[in-house]
Amino acid sequence: MSGHDLTLPERVTQHDPISIFEVGSTAHGISTGSDDLDLVAIVYDPWDSLHGLGSFGTSVYRTAAERTGDDNARSEPGDVDLVVHGLRKFCTLALKGNPSMMMLFWQEPIWSDEWMGPLPLWAFQSKRVIRAHIGYLTEQRERMMGRRGQKNVKRPELIERYGFDTKYAGHIVRLGIQGVEYGLSGRISVPMSRTNADIVRAVRNGHMALSEVERYATNVIAELETILHDNPLNLPERPDQQVVSKWLQAVYGRRLIHQIQEARLYTG
Repeated sequence: MSGHDLTLPERVTQHDPISIFEVGSTAHGISTGSDDLDLVAIVYDPWDSLHGLGSFGTSVYRTAAERTGDDNARSEPGDVDLVVHGLRKFCTLALKGNPSMMMLFWQEPIWSDEWMGPLPLWAFQSKRVIRAHIGYLTEQRERMMGRRGQKNVKRPELIERYGFDTKYAGHIVRLGIQGVEYGLSGRISVPMSRTNADIVRAVRNGHMALSEVERYATNVIAELETILHDNPLNLPERPDQQVVSKWLQAVYGRRLIHQIQEARLYTG
């Protein structure tokens, strides 16, 4: 865990939190000591958004933006980036195989409301997770090389020192390692093993040339395509959305009963 103060941000407690995770480089075990604090909170959707006209999906709070007044301000060491997902939005993203959401299934939260109970992980498991890793890897490789959209250059000091954004390259290598791990074991290790973390840190510290990172990305995409075809874990084509939907209904049904019972206690 990082040296940052992990007291629940006021922004989270404005909602109704279920779990809060530290994500980003520190959580993966690949920090080089100059990272901000990245948090993801999963919260109960407000009743207004479930049964009324309100809406709630994802909210983002960044201390760098609040500190500078610039929404695009770059986070610095000591800053906090907080992403808040409603439970339904989290499930929707996980059902799509989103790597950032799926890895939370194997990560210890820094705070959790145990009352909700475990999520049905097996219902989220499918080939879709591997396909999502392939898609993100392909897009990030093309952006890194400037062949797709705007070249992702957020760290000019790294460009000046190494000739390319080595932190972004490290993200690509990490994503590849975790995608292969999922395809072969059905899980994603957070933090990464020491060996894999050392590889990613080496990339971030400029010990791998841009051409080598591109070659790695190309090779790992091909490896993931092979895993997808061979399917050694016999993963289903798609997750079981019906099971997840029924689980969500049960969670919010129990929560409503719980809140009614609490209200009766307070009103005597």
